[in-house]
Amino acid sequence: MNAVVKLIQMALLLLLSACTPQLSPAPPPVQAVALPPSGSAPITFYRLLFAPHLARSRATQLDTVLATREFPYRGTEEFSWVASRLLRQQGYTVLGMENMVFGKNDWDQASLQLGGMVEQLDLYTERHGAVSARLDIEWQLFDARHKRLRYTQRVTGHAKAAGTATGAVFAAFGDALKRLLAKAEFVAQVSSPPLLPERVPALAKAVLPTPPLTCPGAPELELPRNLEAVLQRVVTIQNGASHGSGVIVSPQGYVLTAEHVISGLARAEVRLRSAIMLQAEVLYADAHQDMALLKLPGRDYPCLRLRRHDRAPVGAPVYAIGTPVETELASSVTRGIVSAYRQEDGVNYLQTDAGINPGSSGGPLVDAAGRVLAIVRNKIVAKDVEGLAFGVPVGELTRDLGIAAGHSRF
Repeated sequence: MNAVVKLIQMALLLLLSACTPQLSPAPPPVQAVALPPSGSAPITFYRLLFAPHLARSRATQLDTVLATREFPYRGTEEFSWVASRLLRQQGYTVLGMENMVFGKNDWDQASLQLGGMVEQLDLYTERHGAVSARLDIEWQLFDARHKRLRYTQRVTGHAKAAGTATGAVFAAFGDALKRLLAKAEFVAQVSSPPLLPERVPALAKAVLPTPPLTCPGAPELELPRNLEAVLQRVVTIQNGASHGSGVIVSPQGYVLTAEHVISGLARAEVRLRSAIMLQAEVLYADAHQDMALLKLPGRDYPCLRLRRHDRAPVGAPVYAIGTPVETELASSVTRGIVSAYRQEDGVNYLQTDAGINPGSSGGPLVDAAGRVLAIVRNKIVAKDVEGLAFGVPVGELTRDLGIAAGHSRF
């Protein structure tokens, strides 16, 4: 009887195999077109989207992935990791996925953004269990600084993997990217960097005369009751396609922010709470400490006082203010506590559980009296990690700038 059952099962398997359409043979491997000696413009993998009809279809065999994964707005980390690794292997200047465990992900500093739309996904399970996949991807190369599409190309990727459909899909995605890198037109676009804003090397410490970073006549504040007054003193700083935050700390228009927000610019566009756009001069930038000092034109700006002579105790409330993710979300406020004080590589940090997101960098962490405790630097991004953000205390910033109360120069 068991032999009969086995014969029936084998017959059914053969019947199903005959009814399942096989994929067309994969084309031969391709060789990537070499970059010129000057290399590529800074590029990042932005995201991979699946066409709506694929996301709804059970035939894709990705339902479990789509249903259980939380997809970040830039696309899955898995696709980003595969793309970033392949691009780096071919010598591209890739920003993003530098160190996701420790929160280093500079994707928003890239001049070019690469993304794709999966228009067709075909899978075929062979008799011995291997899965073949074919992906039709429309690749798009976007110029982030000039806000325009530079290049589009439809490419088909093929792969075979043992065991899982998802493994075959990721392998086919990698094959599609390799075939894109074999297109001379694509390489020409990436090798032709868009015009960059004028940049200068990080300025050396000290020698420019400047008023002290004090805010005489600043009103006594109590948060959250006086939050609006604090918001008037926090700015958004634009750097090409990316942005960050900053805080005005003197009536003369001096702005503290993080160095990676202005990324070596000689001048930066600053938007006030009133939506007025101004050009600020970058006076000082220190990548190691991740701090920068800007100067707005004119004077008589509302400002916040710095709390630089004593530390807020661990457990004290702290407010993080800035422009997370999109510029339309300017003047966002999150609340947490001072979690700890840390030191790494000779730099002191304030640790907080206040909500921090891309774009919040450079914004202030303020205490309940509206005084600036620290400038937001980064947060740790990792699976199952929450509430680990860091800022550089203003006492460290002003000490390294050589500014103290009553002093009039760096």
